[in-house]
Amino acid sequence: MISLEKIGDGPAIAVSGLSRGDLDDAGVQAELRKLWYDHGVVVFRDGGDERFQGQLSGVFGPTAEHIVKSHLSSNPDLI
Repeated sequence: MISLEKIGDGPAIAVSGLSRGDLDDAGVQAELRKLWYDHGVVVFRDGGDERFQGQLSGVFGPTAEHIVKSHLSSNPDLI
């Protein structure tokens, strides 16, 4: 179950309970983009593995090659 929690007195919000399967849902994707637009800072707790991180990044748009060429993982979308 996805839950939201306001962080402090600023605009930030934390998202917990998000799973890889949730990211396949267009409604969840739209809600995550709206949270980012409305709050400006979204913290994802329960970060998951590299595949999850890459899939989550894709919700907000295409990934771009970073100026740092070395990667900390085998996933070229993560540095």
